[in-house]
Amino acid sequence: SPVLLSAQHHVPCVQAHSVNNFSSNPVLCSSQEDDEKMTETLDKEEELLSKILDASLDEVITHGWNLSAVKAAVTKLGYPTVTAGLVDNVEQLVLHHINSSNQRLDTWMEAEVARLTFEGQRLRIGPFVRSCIVKRLSMNIPLLEAGRWSEGVAHVCQPGPGLVSGLESWQTVCDDIWHRAGDTSADMNWYTKRISLGAVMVATDVFMIQDKSDNFQETWDFLDRRLDDLQMIPTVTKIPEDIARVAGGLFQTAKILVGAQK
Repeated sequence: SPVLLSAQHHVPCVQAHSVNNFSSNPVLCSSQEDDEKMTETLDKEEELLSKILDASLDEVITHGWNLSAVKAAVTKLGYPTVTAGLVDNVEQLVLHHINSSNQRLDTWMEAEVARLTFEGQRLRIGPFVRSCIVKRLSMNIPLLEAGRWSEGVAHVCQPGPGLVSGLESWQTVCDDIWHRAGDTSADMNWYTKRISLGAVMVATDVFMIQDKSDNFQETWDFLDRRLDDLQMIPTVTKIPEDIARVAGGLFQTAKILVGAQK
């Protein structure tokens, strides 16, 4: 009787022979071959998209946060114009900057912890967290100096998918920082540490947009004051009910401040 196959299971490849055994060429399973081709195609498309987004961020300095930056990047890369269509919207470009910066920070944190461990030094959590925030926010400096970052922040502060993804990115970087700092809490402190760190980073990010001091010294002074303030923040007791409200409030504040600055 016929055997029904699900999408997750494929018939193993078999060796086929002619009736007279004159041929012994293997027959590839069409479903397996299709899956392999699909995976290869998706990998190549993802790699291409990443190259386009990286190049587009360079063009944002000149063109701003719009699809013209993507078209300019595609032209410089020598790709067909149609490949610009891989970028769906401006929010995707902003989020690429945020997420790739987060990944660069995590790579740096991993190396920094390994260095301290190798040298036999004790990881001092406070200074380490501060250095992580400075490292991460400094990745925005080229866009800040070009006067482009306030517009970028505004794009991911609007209600919709961009805001949701922005919140997820902040959650990720805060979680990464505490993880690299050696945090192993599994109680309410897990939430409060991340929400508190998120509040500090968002506030400092917005302050930095308006900072005209040399080497953003006023921003780092502001950061130190906010880190000191953490000792005065009451414990959040309604978890996880309050998470969305607290996080949403932070981004609403950022949206208002960025709008006022513009």
